[in-house]
Amino acid sequence: MQNNDKKVLLRISNLKQYFPLKGGRFVKANDGISLDIYEGETFGLVGESGCGKSTLGRTILQLYHQTYGRTMYYGRSLDDLAPKYVIDTVKNLKSRRAKLHELEQKRDKLEAEYAKLSETEQYAKHTELDTARKLAEDALLDITKIVGGFLVVDDLDPVIAAYSKDYGIARKISALEEKRQALQVDVDDAQYAKKTAEEAGKSEKSGQLEKAQEKLKQCDDQIAALRQQLDAGRQEIEALRQEIFAPLNALRERVGQENLSDILLSHMRQMGVEECLAGQAEAAEAATSAGCPASPARAVRYTAHPQRRAAETPSTRTVRRG
Repeated sequence: MQNNDKKVLLRISNLKQYFPLKGGRFVKANDGISLDIYEGETFGLVGESGCGKSTLGRTILQLYHQTYGRTMYYGRSLDDLAPKYVIDTVKNLKSRRAKLHELEQKRDKLEAEYAKLSETEQYAKHTELDTARKLAEDALLDITKIVGGFLVVDDLDPVIAAYSKDYGIARKISALEEKRQALQVDVDDAQYAKKTAEEAGKSEKSGQLEKAQEKLKQCDDQIAALRQQLDAGRQEIEALRQEIFAPLNALRERVGQENLSDILLSHMRQMGVEECLAGQAEAAEAATSAGCPASPARAVRYTAHPQRRAAETPSTRTVRRG
């Protein structure tokens, strides 16, 4: 479900919650749930008793650690929070990409071995393969949720510099926003004190409200100036993105969207490249038009390697609907 007019508060992508049993078996309480909950909406979840409604709620609240998938809360943006993991990801982008490639190679090796096994052997190997897939996909998402399609560029130094600068500004804004909350409380207290004094026929303390309002205004001005710097930094990042991905955009305009996927795959085979980072609208749209799985991070890879689909049993492959 998509609604471009409203802000997404909660996004759940391919959430799975499995509970282990003896003998390597699992109870699949939730298996591949994807949904968006929008600001100002009430979301109703309906189902028969025992279908996994309560488990889903507990997993969203992180009372259960989900087996697979992503749950992201967008009530506040990364700019508002400026969490430390952002700069950690950016500064270690090169090593994280190398680790991602290592995990993908391990996953690919396991998938190739899995496809050659008998059904009984696949059953024994299934947990190991699922773990390898999860580690590789998590490593990919950890990077792409910060820098998106820049993951595929040869020279990461300009990307690291641009995002480090962006984070530094966002961190200052976050600190000032916290300070602003305290200043707003001071203004509210001063306004209440003034009103109470007027009702009692007394005069308030000299200039208390004006001083509080002036401090709040100074803080607002600082935040506004930093947001202008942040916008300028975002424009630099966008210019960098246009410069790097301009050839792909030009190709799309020349050949049309429906032909882009085949051209990309042909080029990838010639170059010996298996993975194509999605996260960019062009790749995601091309993959979707080619009938790939809805997960953009793996869509082109699945198109290039249809045997991997056959290697997945119906019980392990999840198809998004709606």
